Amino acid sequence: MRFINLLFNFNKSSENDLPKSELNKTIKEFEKRQAIYSFLGLLILIGISIVMNNLHLQSVAEQSTRYVTRMMQMGMIRDATYVLQESLKGNFETIAFKSSATERSFILPASQYLQSNTKNAFGVILRDKIIIPFEDSISGYTIEYFIFEYSRFALVPYAVFLWLLILLVTIPQTRLMKKKLTEQFDKDLILAKAKESNRISDEVRHNLRTPLASLLRIPSRLPESLKQDRELLKTSIEQIKKITSALDQRKLKVSGDDKNRSEEIFDSLIKSVNQISTTIPSNVNFNFQIDDSLCSAKVDHIPVELQIIIGNVVNNSLDAFNGSEGTIELYAKDVDPYLQIEIIDNGPGIDSALREQIFEHGFTKGKINGTGLGLYHAKTHVTNWGGQIKVDSEIGKGTRITLMLPIFERASWFVPRLKFKQSDKIYVLDDQLTGRQLWKLKLTECGINANVRFLANSGETKVTFEEPGFDPFNSVFIFDYDLNENITGIDLLSLLPQGSHRILATGHFDKQEIRDLCEKHKVFLIPKTEIPQLPVVVI
Repeated sequence: MRFINLLFNFNKSSENDLPKSELNKTIKEFEKRQAIYSFLGLLILIGISIVMNNLHLQSVAEQSTRYVTRMMQMGMIRDATYVLQESLKGNFETIAFKSSATERSFILPASQYLQSNTKNAFGVILRDKIIIPFEDSISGYTIEYFIFEYSRFALVPYAVFLWLLILLVTIPQTRLMKKKLTEQFDKDLILAKAKESNRISDEVRHNLRTPLASLLRIPSRLPESLKQDRELLKTSIEQIKKITSALDQRKLKVSGDDKNRSEEIFDSLIKSVNQISTTIPSNVNFNFQIDDSLCSAKVDHIPVELQIIIGNVVNNSLDAFNGSEGTIELYAKDVDPYLQIEIIDNGPGIDSALREQIFEHGFTKGKINGTGLGLYHAKTHVTNWGGQIKVDSEIGKGTRITLMLPIFERASWFVPRLKFKQSDKIYVLDDQLTGRQLWKLKLTECGINANVRFLANSGETKVTFEEPGFDPFNSVFIFDYDLNENITGIDLLSLLPQGSHRILATGHFDKQEIRDLCEKHKVFLIPKTEIPQLPVVVI
């Protein structure tokens, strides 16, 4: 039993071992790189602020010089001084006019005259100046120019403030990323432990059952004189059977876990693809498309396992690119009665001799740290879910992995087709003109236009409900969900009797709360994106 106890404690004994320390090391390296990138970002912002400050003040100095030149040529010295004083405010520390005639030279503000010639090394670093020649053909002086002195780092405080603001925004996101990374690592580690535990269980059970079958035959063959030995042997056999049973229960515990199973395949696909998208490197284009009609499909699966399967296939494509550019496309299609997931890449392809081996346990090719569990794991789970997986590949053109999972049921609100009677009165409610036009085109194409009434808001709808002769049981109601009012389309549909034909057509079909409301009120649901291709039957 000691071996069984060790096996049962497999997960616990590995909680704080090398993989966990590797994760902590990776996180510390990530934090170190983030600090370096943050410091470089600060330096870049400071550099940009210095350049912008210089360009701005250069423009101000040139414009001021043009104005002052015209004024001084016209003898308007006082006005020229006012212009320079206005330019000085908030822009420059001093503005000086230098001339070969000392009586024409001046400096603003006047209090800086004595300090203007005393500069230390620190002042040279902090300050810079713009020198612009002054051309006055009337005065006859040829060596005259303006000197605009300013602080190089006037905009640096704003750059630092912007950097701090960015830092405050990114810190919570970084912590969230670290949390998700740790959680995903723990999930992957648990899965790896479970696989290893199952493998050991399989080997031990196999090794025990073969001799056990032989031992079971011995007690009945022993003579009565060896009764005590026979009882001892029976007791030992029963103990071995209990050990084998314990291993079976262990295997079911780590691999069966019905609590993690789900039927909502649409939500699982969206979450899986969105998370995988964040790991795609910049040299690879990742495109995906998920049929909106899959929101009604119920497919037996384990969300975390489905995410791992899709992630493994995508990672195989990334490894095949080996750092070069490429494209990966993922399509999830509703090919009733199956969900079809296709993952396609334009990589180097797989040799035909290897295609039959890629789903075998332990098979790996071209990966230094490959375990050979990825596609084996995928096939195992897809098969357990009643599906199939296959690979199509051509050297030099790429690879296509196809997963087929059975759709065993549809949501109660699912609409496979619209069915109208010629006598039906059809009410379409949508606050947007484009929404009403979409239905008008759809119904006109089907030859239905005489008994259609279009409504734009809840007020018109409630008035319609109170009209004489209004018959909800010989009518079809197609309402949008979001009416930009305090009332929604499903609120209005819930006012009608449950026996009436009520349909909610909305772009918010992917929200679980809306699907739950449709089930609660027994209302049918149509994704707006499915309206153009939705079949219509008129009887």
